[in-house]
Amino acid sequence: MADAGADRVAPVRAATSNESTRNDGFRQAMLKAALDTTPQLTDENFSVWKDKISGLLELRGVLEALESPNLPLTQDENAELKLLLISKMDAVTHNNVINADNRNSAKEIWKSIKERFASAQSSNRARIFNDFLYLNFKEDAVDSFITDVRVSIKKLIDVGIDLPQDILAYLVLFKFPNSLQLLKRQIMHSDKELNVEFVCNHLTQFNNESRAETRDAGQSEAALFSGKNDKFNKSIRGSKGGGIQKSSRCTEGSHNPRQDSNHTSDSCWHLHPEKAPDWWRENQDKWKRDKDKNQVNYYMSLVTLWINHGDAKSKIILDSGASAHIFNDVKFFSRLDISDNDVIKTGKADATLPIKGTGEVILGWQGRILRLQNCLYVPDIVINLISPGCLDEKGCTVAAGSGRFVVKKGEHSVLCGTINSGQDELNQFECKSCVLAKITKQSFNNTSTTASKPFEKIHLDLIGPIDPSSINGHRYILTIVDNYSGYLAGFPLATKDETGGTLINLLENENRRLGYFPTWVCSDGGGEFVGRSLISFLDSKNVRRMVSEPYHPEHNGRAERANRSIVESMRATFDSSRIKKKFWPELLKSCCLMLNQVPKKGENDSPWEKMHGKKLPNGYVRPIGTPAVVMNSRRVKGRKFHVKGEEGQLVGFNPALLSYRILLPTGAIINSKHVKFLKKDDGLLRMSSSDDISEVLKVVQEEERVTQSEARFKNNSQKNLLTNHLFLKLKLLGDYEIAQQ
Repeated sequence: MADAGADRVAPVRAATSNESTRNDGFRQAMLKAALDTTPQLTDENFSVWKDKISGLLELRGVLEALESPNLPLTQDENAELKLLLISKMDAVTHNNVINADNRNSAKEIWKSIKERFASAQSSNRARIFNDFLYLNFKEDAVDSFITDVRVSIKKLIDVGIDLPQDILAYLVLFKFPNSLQLLKRQIMHSDKELNVEFVCNHLTQFNNESRAETRDAGQSEAALFSGKNDKFNKSIRGSKGGGIQKSSRCTEGSHNPRQDSNHTSDSCWHLHPEKAPDWWRENQDKWKRDKDKNQVNYYMSLVTLWINHGDAKSKIILDSGASAHIFNDVKFFSRLDISDNDVIKTGKADATLPIKGTGEVILGWQGRILRLQNCLYVPDIVINLISPGCLDEKGCTVAAGSGRFVVKKGEHSVLCGTINSGQDELNQFECKSCVLAKITKQSFNNTSTTASKPFEKIHLDLIGPIDPSSINGHRYILTIVDNYSGYLAGFPLATKDETGGTLINLLENENRRLGYFPTWVCSDGGGEFVGRSLISFLDSKNVRRMVSEPYHPEHNGRAERANRSIVESMRATFDSSRIKKKFWPELLKSCCLMLNQVPKKGENDSPWEKMHGKKLPNGYVRPIGTPAVVMNSRRVKGRKFHVKGEEGQLVGFNPALLSYRILLPTGAIINSKHVKFLKKDDGLLRMSSSDDISEVLKVVQEEERVTQSEARFKNNSQKNLLTNHLFLKLKLLGDYEIAQQ
């Protein structure tokens, strides 16, 4: 029995230890599920990637050997692990991790990955700590903040930074905004042990309560209004009056057990104020003093929103001190007689405002039409006034009380509103004429979410039709911008119908290079982007589409800005290089290459580096239009005394081969690495088409006709100058004909 037991003791590692389990269906299913759910390694997801890939390798039975320097891997295991690790990293990570020294060893690749993402070097530790230190708290993304905190702390531990839990908790608390100071104090003065999990749990509970309150408040009209004013937003969130919100927190003299499972009635400061610290009691006293004031401010802000519609000069006040109805904009008037009349006196001593006309104002209020006669047009007044005295003359009565007023005529209510700070403001006033005349485009202040890796989110647009068309009949440019890197590319198209096929080929090529399709494709609603074949392809690859609304180019601003950059760059390049515009597809590629070498503001890496993981060699990029001499590989053998090169101009690049595209005088474009660039042009005119020859012939004939008229010249020196000029052009023409032969 002892011998049998000894036989069952497994060695430290046996190459055939997994042979008996490889055919296990459940194990194979688990391996496949783990492999499918393991993401590609990027600079942002190392912690998640490490946990999943480690579990996968442990299930496979090779994790211990992979991490141990003493246990070797078999040849098959090394090949499997090498393929697994390389396939589970994106292009940027691949270029930074894989090199000639480790590309054939799974252990070396694993070691390089840990050195890059979990290295204990000071530079890497500083990078990870800075990522945690500069986390931003957003009140509308609390769940995301909590997740970022936990991931960042896990990264700190991976690189050997194991700070005490209370220190980490304080660092998280100090990221809270001013609106959460009370919550921060409650957490810091709690009798529980302070750690990050305690802070995150309280923050999660606070976020859940805020969501519940938002859903309750959504049933009231007041919840429809929100603005950029912090005080207004806080007053809406903090108001307890008017039935606008129903808080689930403890209140004065009342304990709510739903607030926190750890919060008992014995420790509730609202039930036992004597147990509360001094700062809490001071805040409660201050809150009670300001409670009524906050409610008034909230209601005032709400009424102002109803009245103003964003324009302060549109507010209308019922002013008992006004002797006439006064308006500051001609849009209020249905009839206006412009004339320089008298002036009105203001409350300031000796201050007056000129009256520029009188007329009739028609207002709409709650389905009623109000006609105000003899209204004054005073453009310089900052607010519009309705006079109760004038209303009284028309048989109207004004009744006020409890902070409200009503204007009646007989049994019908003409106007009503609120009294705030001694001013009667009209409620729910709307001037349709003003809205029709003054409506403007809304601002687009919100920013889109930035992608987390190259080619995850792309933006598309189309430029064209372009005049002139290219030598191959191209008339459009398909613009593609990568959201993550800012990398842009342009593809010449003959017709719009080629858009779908070109885009599908691009997506398939990038999938083979990167290993994934984009998650989002953003474009406008043009027919070229909503074709049946393209939509079917995107749906089959689980690519989501974001289509901007008509006449809203701001929704696809990245592509629109790229269009402008490309067109302006090509326009400047054509002007400086003097290249014929029919070669614009060549300049399109070159200009995109140049634009991709410029880093975005605040970044060090260019879009080209982010997309390809490396820089172009120094000195490779040169100005378009630079004169060059390229080796003539088509010259006839045996002509030993003929020149070996041809003159031309640089029009493009081939980064994959680090070669150049040279435009010859004949109009042909050749690829070659055997190029010598000249410092400057020799000044001779180079003809590249029959159109140029015909133009020169016309000029020569015209100037010959001019030379026959002696009356056009003042002296013989001018004759000689023109003769020499004509001789030079004829000589150039002859040189071109010889070159053609």
